[in-house]
This record gives sequence, structure tokens and C-alpha cells, in this order.
Amino acid sequence: MSRKEILENIAKNKPSGEYKLPDLNINTQKGKAAEKFEGIMPKVSAKFEKAKDYIAVTEVIRKHFSGDIRIVNLIEKVNIQGIDVSKLKNIKELDLLDLAIIKGDLAVAENGAIWVSDKNLPHRILPFICENLILVIDKKNIVNNMHEAYRLQNNLDYDYGVFIAGPSKTADIEQSLVVGAQGPRNMMVILVENQD
Repeated sequence: MSRKEILENIAKNKPSGEYKLPDLNINTQKGKAAEKFEGIMPKVSAKFEKAKDYIAVTEVIRKHFSGDIRIVNLIEKVNIQGIDVSKLKNIKELDLLDLAIIKGDLAVAENGAIWVSDKNLPHRILPFICENLILVIDKKNIVNNMHEAYRLQNNLDYDYGVFIAGPSKTADIEQSLVVGAQGPRNMMVILVENQD
């Protein structure tokens, strides 16, 4: 079968209507989710910065990344110019992308995973094709565990989503951890403490 036929068959067989996740009767954990989330960042090989607001997010990014680099910035409140993905003629124009700046929908304190949906991601390849990835998350959107994230996802409207926890990693090359093998070499998470 050709790629076109495969995609047409998938589209034909995609269930119509809305389907909610089953209800799980799990109590919400108590605790300081943002502090736990910050503590887990080194364990997932991610850099971590705090910013009081989105103006400060721009300053943090400029402190770490400057010069003539190829950037995609998908956060309107962050004042950094880059490639306009809406004007791309071909996704291959994203080859050799130095930096992608993407907003996360929610984050999980227990494992450092950040949920990114197609609401904030016009091209699914963006967090995986870039050399450096910055995920920005609002402090109020951090939950303690995956059970709470599961419950919140029932209220999110998306066709595609992915949990991202740190840069690309593999440990099957000579039994040692290699970071950046199949995706971003570096990942930074910026926690926004005050939202507009």
C-alpha cells in the first residue's frame, strides 16, 4: 500500500464523536507539586529555570541562546522572533532547527513529564527535530502524579498529544547513557510563576 492509501484508510476508520477517558476514583495527592517537579528535572537530564512572568521567560531564553540561530517560537507572549511555521511550504524547511520554544499544557511532578498537545504544536515533529527544546509551563498546571494528569486530560481538547520528559536518551549503546541520540540534545523547562 502507498502512504496515501494507508492514511486514507486510517481516516476512514477513525471513530467519530467524542470519547471521554474512563473515570478513575483516585484521590488527589497533597503536597507541593512545583517543588517536586523542580527536584526531578536533573534526574530527567533537563535544565530548569524559573521566571516570574512571560517577560522574564524571554530574558531567560536570551541569556542562554543568542546569535544567528534557527528558532521556532510557538508562544505569542515570548518576544523572540523566529521561523513562521504557518508559512512553511515543506516540513523539511525545519531541518537543522537549533531551538524550539513550545508551551506545555500540563506537567507531572512525579516524573517530570510535560504534556504537549496539538493545541500548542502545529507540527508534531517540532519537539523531536530541534537540537535544543524549551518547554514553558505555568506553575498552576503542575499536578503531582500521572493519575491526576489522566483526570485532567478528559477536559483537554486535542487530536494528538505527547508526554515529554527530558531530552532524547538511550542506554543501549555500550551500556552507557547517551543524551540526544534520536531527538533534542538539550531540554530546558521554564516554570512561569505568575500567569497573566
